[in-house]
Amino acid sequence: MRPIHPLTPVGRDRALNRLRRLSVGAGIGSLVAVGGLSVVAAASYSGKASTAAVAVSTSSSTALSASATANQAAATAAPTSAPTAAPVVTSGGS
Repeated sequence: MRPIHPLTPVGRDRALNRLRRLSVGAGIGSLVAVGGLSVVAAASYSGKASTAAVAVSTSSSTALSASATANQAAATAAPTSAPTAAPVVTSGGS
């Protein structure tokens, strides 16, 4: 086994510069990777429905809207009286 020799000031400075370059490169590389993945994610999922899906849902919703209108009119009757008791608030504190 070789004995360990302490680094000279010049060798230590070179090692720190190499470590700094690696750290900066890793940081910039990770930013580029995040940006690239963001672009791919935005391109693959635009958030808009396709025209075929819109056409199918429009034709089926037209048929359903006639029966839904009749059901909605029956379901939206006004209440006959207002509530008389105030709500009670309890806390589960200490």
